[in-house]
Amino acid sequence: MNLKKNKFILFVFGCLVVRLLFVLIAKNINKKSLPILGYIGLLPAVGFLIVYFANIRKRGALNQKIWWGYLRLLHSLLYFSFVYLAINKSKLAYIPLLLDVIIGLLAFICNNL
Repeated sequence: MNLKKNKFILFVFGCLVVRLLFVLIAKNINKKSLPILGYIGLLPAVGFLIVYFANIRKRGALNQKIWWGYLRLLHSLLYFSFVYLAINKSKLAYIPLLLDVIIGLLAFICNNL
């Protein structure tokens, strides 16, 4: 398999599917359990922030240069938005996660045209 095909498969199944599952869970979880999911969402929110400001992890899967580093701050802000909404039991908490998936997909398409 060529590198471009490997990158596409890893992005779709390793990134998009996982994030879409999180969106679906956040959308369909009962309101009582939503804050628990919000606290779980703190992990990627803080992780994106640390990696962004510490300027670490410059290589990703397949030892390729990470092209999405400039988006990490936005990913973090969207996840923190989800955390806030989820902890406050908003049924719209999944929206920032969905936006994150859409932005990630568009960025991937633009980067790989």
